[in-house]
Amino acid sequence: MVHDTILAAARKVAQARLAGFGSATKAKLNMELFEPKALGHLLEQGYVHQWTVSDSEAASLLDKDIGLLEDARDNEYADNAPFIDLSMAVLNAPSIGINVLGEDEYLRIMDALAPGEVAVLVGSSGGYQLVSDDFVRGTTPTRFTLSQAGSPLPLRDSDLYHISDPSFSSPLLDFDQVYIFTFSDQNGFDPSVPLTVGMRVQLRKNFLEYEWAETYTRFSLPDSLLVAVDPPPKPLPLWHRIWLDRQIELAVLAVYLLILAGVFTFQHRLSGYGKYLAPVRFAALAFVVFFIGFYAQGQLSVVNIYTLLLSLWQGFDIKVFLLDPVLFVLWSFVFVSLFLWGRGLFCGWLCPFGAMQEAVAAIADKLRLRQWSIDEALHNRLIYLKYIILLVLVGTAFFSLSLAETMAEIEPFKTAVTLIFERSFPFVAYAVLLLLLSARVHKAYCRYLCPLGAGLAVLGRFRVFSWLPRRSECGSPCRLCEKSCGIHAMRKQARLITTSAFNALNVQRFTKMTIAVWRSDTASENANKSRWKC
Repeated sequence: MVHDTILAAARKVAQARLAGFGSATKAKLNMELFEPKALGHLLEQGYVHQWTVSDSEAASLLDKDIGLLEDARDNEYADNAPFIDLSMAVLNAPSIGINVLGEDEYLRIMDALAPGEVAVLVGSSGGYQLVSDDFVRGTTPTRFTLSQAGSPLPLRDSDLYHISDPSFSSPLLDFDQVYIFTFSDQNGFDPSVPLTVGMRVQLRKNFLEYEWAETYTRFSLPDSLLVAVDPPPKPLPLWHRIWLDRQIELAVLAVYLLILAGVFTFQHRLSGYGKYLAPVRFAALAFVVFFIGFYAQGQLSVVNIYTLLLSLWQGFDIKVFLLDPVLFVLWSFVFVSLFLWGRGLFCGWLCPFGAMQEAVAAIADKLRLRQWSIDEALHNRLIYLKYIILLVLVGTAFFSLSLAETMAEIEPFKTAVTLIFERSFPFVAYAVLLLLLSARVHKAYCRYLCPLGAGLAVLGRFRVFSWLPRRSECGSPCRLCEKSCGIHAMRKQARLITTSAFNALNVQRFTKMTIAVWRSDTASENANKSRWKC
């Protein structure tokens, strides 16, 4: 029973949740209708099914010698009886059960059934009987089988006639063997679908061995016994259900992205409120690490880049990418933002591991740990390393995706963000080492190793806006940007190396540069024009 319950539950879940797995039942038995009918009418109208097979017909159906079938007959029954002679009736419908059993016996049988059980009465009078002499009541029959749409219905003898003798309303119903087999309607039983009845015949091959042969018949219940069932609603696609399950996370993420887009759009006006930058920046970093990173698992990766490229190469299917709604929303937002502001928006405000590095750098600054000075010539060479890594990974992905995914472990994102450092020691040590290195070399991983940043930088060069416009004083005499930038994003003449100066945003140092460049002189409320100060 436990086995049947598990299979039935699995079937129901699959039908409800998996499109195309199988249809639900289209009809159910009419338990309200009762029409008095004589036995002859029950047989003619298909309420009771009778299956009779002679010896010669059985030999032809089983493709066996008729002598083997004669030996297979049960000894105590007359040789002149048909080889198979079965009568079957689904008792649950009152128009069948009451007409066959009588009202009192029908009510007794129905009362003995468990909820959801279907009772099938089978009577046998043939030479090859329904069950063998050694059949144990209450068990599954070996000879008799019942299936529907190719799926077996697990029959069990109800043992209702172990004490009480069978009772029928018609004296013409007289069988040598009578059993009531039951099965649960949770096994996918649909009374509108034809039933397949099988008899397994045991034939002697020699004195020591036997073989089994099987023959079948089919019958359908009449439509008058059925009540149509409204079809269940078509299950939503898997990606749609995932989006519904994560709608709260998506709503919170959407609010943050809208705020971020507004800040970047109106950054000129907001620059006058530079004193609020540090607390806002701290809140944003905490949100990115704990919500986007740890909770929503929204850490983008270079794996997403070459997965997209492979998808475009082999046949794009957007449903694959819709299965992770947080990543889909983030990638969509980042892709659009690359052409508006460059990669700085992601690297500075959406990357959880980048936020971790910046937090470590801020702690190091509080502890008065001095940053290591990187030689400019060496720095200018190292910044191209991440582009080489990107090309190697993308090229490898077209050769072996599994190898490329393994090589992508150069990103510490899986260890630090996805698994939250719950991993083997080498991976944890690598991620921790990169974080500790950022205490001495600000965002060292982002600057020199990050293939994701390299890929975003390529598209970011096609951005529409440049948030830091050039002035005649830039580079000479003013070099505030160059001196304040924590990751050497400025050349000597205060020209940007990276795609956006927001890449270089350092809470303690870059704040001063931002305020100095964009602060307007509001000393006089009646001034018609603002004067920029360096």
